[in-house]
Amino acid sequence: MASLLAVSCGEKPQPADEAKTFKVSPSGDVNLPAEATSTSISVEADINWTVECDNSAFVFNPVSGNGNATINVSFPANGKPEAVTTEVKVVPEKQSGLKNAGIKTVTINIIQGAGAQPEPEQPEQPEQPEQPEQPEQPGAFTSVKVLAEWEFTADNTAFFSGNFTFEPAKDDEKKPTAESNAAGFLNDNHYCPSNLVEGGKIRFCNGTDKTSVNPDGRCKRGMGNANEPCWYGNWPGDIVYLTAPTENLAAGTKVHIVLPLRPNTRNTLKYWLLEIKDGDKFVPVGTVKSFTVGATEVKYNVELVYDPDGTKDTTTDADGNTVYPDNPLQYNTIVDEVYTLTAPASEIEYHLTCVSTMMADGSREANDIGDSAGSKRENPVLRIPRKDTTNGGSRPAGVNVLIEIGK
Repeated sequence: MASLLAVSCGEKPQPADEAKTFKVSPSGDVNLPAEATSTSISVEADINWTVECDNSAFVFNPVSGNGNATINVSFPANGKPEAVTTEVKVVPEKQSGLKNAGIKTVTINIIQGAGAQPEPEQPEQPEQPEQPEQPEQPGAFTSVKVLAEWEFTADNTAFFSGNFTFEPAKDDEKKPTAESNAAGFLNDNHYCPSNLVEGGKIRFCNGTDKTSVNPDGRCKRGMGNANEPCWYGNWPGDIVYLTAPTENLAAGTKVHIVLPLRPNTRNTLKYWLLEIKDGDKFVPVGTVKSFTVGATEVKYNVELVYDPDGTKDTTTDADGNTVYPDNPLQYNTIVDEVYTLTAPASEIEYHLTCVSTMMADGSREANDIGDSAGSKRENPVLRIPRKDTTNGGSRPAGVNVLIEIGK
């Protein structure tokens, strides 16, 4: 609010407009260390104002207001060998007769990265051919904070069995309801919570309608016989959601995921695409490869492997039917990827999407959900393997599922 002005006898009253105030502090230059990722600007005003800045790496909250406010500014730390200088303008509404009127400019200077020194001038070198961009390696990642961590071991069996049993509203044989097989079904009340660092969720979402599929145990979500998350009846378009809560993260933050996976049988589908939400879109994590299945080119970055040596572990019965072993040859796929955010984030969300009908043994495409599954052990089940078990013929995963941030 504008302050009241005392008027002494004989003085001429001042126009009301001249009592309006517009001040910004600090003013001029603000010098910050290289590791800084935030600062603030104070506004003292009784008018409308907005913030303008040409550097998209700097995020302002709020970006406009009326009256007094504190503007929080966030930005990535400076690891470059040169200083970063950004000009921020706080612009008042167009109105005459203001005290301290006009655009207020604050120049934020972030000094060069720690230990970095300006390089001496070198004689001009001949131009070199452009080198292809190299994918970011997990080895370059330094953990700062774990956002969510799941440890699937025998010691934690009771926790996961109690929190992620088969979805409710099923009959005694654990067959799914029509609702849980509808396209887009995602049960927010049924998920696998993280246990070592709480707040994370693993959920399974139908991308296709499965209401007409043979319900003989092939279309359900829950804990498997080794008390590990499993999903029966995967099909292209189906998505595994992995989320972790966090405070606001600046653009430039690195996010690391470790996710062990394994096919239950050869009928589990082979090719999947892992993506992370960056701003308002999902983008692939890690190197994207392509594979032509039939007439379709498949883009994937996660490949599940079952029985890579062909059918050496199978036999044929008297009627010519293929018989699979009690302990089929299964392999763990360990996803271990780092991604650098290009936009601020208030939650980390990954999508692992099935993208092909090719079966995990690479022999052929499946014709339908549960195609050729003639017994329980042939069910097409995607599993997140336990850290410490050899159940089902698989080696122990040896790692936890985790989502963390770092630099």
